[in-house]
Amino acid sequence: MHDYNDVELTAKGGATLLAYDRVPTSEAEANNADIALSLHLALDGVPLFDNYGVCFAGVAQTPGPDGTFDPDLRGLSDPHLIALTEGGYGLVATRTARGGGDDGTRASSVLLWRSEDLIDYTELGLLDLGVTHGVNGPAIAVTGAGYVMRWHDDLGEPWHATLGAFAADATVGEAVRADVPMRGEIEPGDAVALAVPAFRSGNVIEVSPATAHALRLRFGPVTNTGAAVTPVAVPVGAPLAASDLPVRVDLEYSDGSAGSLAVTWDAASVGAVDTSRPGEHRVTGRVRQAVYPTPFADERADPSIVPFRFRGHDVFLMIATKDLNLDPIANDGGPIGMPIRMAATIADLADANGGAALERDILVAGDLDADGRPMTGCFWAPEIHVVGGELSILFMPSYDGEDGRTDMWTGRASIIQLRRDADGEHLDPTDPASLDDGPPRHARRRFGAQ
Repeated sequence: MHDYNDVELTAKGGATLLAYDRVPTSEAEANNADIALSLHLALDGVPLFDNYGVCFAGVAQTPGPDGTFDPDLRGLSDPHLIALTEGGYGLVATRTARGGGDDGTRASSVLLWRSEDLIDYTELGLLDLGVTHGVNGPAIAVTGAGYVMRWHDDLGEPWHATLGAFAADATVGEAVRADVPMRGEIEPGDAVALAVPAFRSGNVIEVSPATAHALRLRFGPVTNTGAAVTPVAVPVGAPLAASDLPVRVDLEYSDGSAGSLAVTWDAASVGAVDTSRPGEHRVTGRVRQAVYPTPFADERADPSIVPFRFRGHDVFLMIATKDLNLDPIANDGGPIGMPIRMAATIADLADANGGAALERDILVAGDLDADGRPMTGCFWAPEIHVVGGELSILFMPSYDGEDGRTDMWTGRASIIQLRRDADGEHLDPTDPASLDDGPPRHARRRFGAQ
């Protein structure tokens, strides 16, 4: 069987791409089973996307009107990536129940995806291999005019079968009990596996420099790639001060975006310019970027900060999910509410600068929604937007489940809006009495579906 050392870089300077899943660890490490059991990518040994998943298994069935529930959620394990003969890439994996257990498909089937660029993936569905002895660790390779799929049964014995095409409805040849070497397979003890935290299983393929570049742009950190200022023309012999220079510098970033930041010009550099001498003179300066306390707001998840005009002053609002002791649903027995802060500057919203003392819960557990139901759990992922010209908060409250305890899966997208006074001015957004005359409403799509 081939291993990582069998895979050589192409003469054209391609990169080695590792496709893998991870051993689940904990939510605190952002590597619980929901995340670990997905497709991860690493380029030349360096995990992309902070070692987070880039492709996840879809739900087992289309969610009904009551939403998505645990039994419908799925994961993937033992991913294997291949460059398809017809162009693009194919991914095969074992589909699992949420948490990694058997969802009933592992006995006979593998799950397929297709991708044109390794950035976006289309799930093709389950391919039935015509066996019932278990399909574990699926792998695929090009052979002749089609493909060959190799797997191990529940006793660890290798099997393979030919495929007429890479599709969920492909013609599958008779299963043969014999191994087929797969190029680029990785074993847990290989050097490339040891370099990836919590590596579980995977394989490597070669990708072109252009594909590697696109992957780094999409899944790598965004970095500054350029800075420029508008040149300043000064008459010969005229005085020059820092105030004569641009106040901002134009910036370019690795993802193609652009922006600008304020700049402080070095006084000594400005003073050294001899305007009596015609020509170009270079002045140095330092870009200014605010540095905020870390953590900014402890135990506040999904934070959203927006500017707001209140009573003639520019202020900032921050809203978040209350996440006491990593329990955003019941807040570990603590008070459940939707916290909002308002301050003159972003920095003033931080805990270290007194922001926590500014916080008020504009909704609390037990408040009723527009249907008269008590909202008993977290007020999930609140965001502040302007809807119909009015300051609005979109969020998801949860309700009691069948066991009488708050259940996040009962949540519904909801909206509340800030009222105005008789003069048309916004009321205080941190005061619960400033909200809609009616209780929170469920947000609905155009045709009334929630």
